Amino acid sequence: MKDITPLELIDILKRLSITQKKLLEIYLSINPNGKTWAKTGKIFYNGETWLFRKHGAGVCFKNQQTNAEIDAHTDIENSPDLLDIWRLETYFSSIEPLNLILKNHNYNLASPKQLTLAIQHIKETQDTGKLKLTT
Repeated sequence: MKDITPLELIDILKRLSITQKKLLEIYLSINPNGKTWAKTGKIFYNGETWLFRKHGAGVCFKNQQTNAEIDAHTDIENSPDLLDIWRLETYFSSIEPLNLILKNHNYNLASPKQLTLAIQHIKETQDTGKLKLTT
């Protein structure tokens, strides 16, 4: 498990938000009328191949090189950069295990409960800029 600082976590969240937003922009551009959604396929972004699978109101992306998953399960057109707890749980459970180190606490980000607590702590104590974080 890799230890990270709050600033490293914020950087990861910013990169995740940017990647998710860009993947959704590309996905939405290949579905311009919004009535007939592509169910499965591939998207190429930033030198990487992402598989996508449409489901319900959202779409799940999986990086073919790293196996990282981004599941934008709701509101893909209006909030493509939203990072809610489901999106974060899906992502952090699909990448290298990370442990957020704080003065008095350590948070295993692969654990849904600890991830929720870590995000709440980050929102209360750090400047997260324009990140759209919800728990």
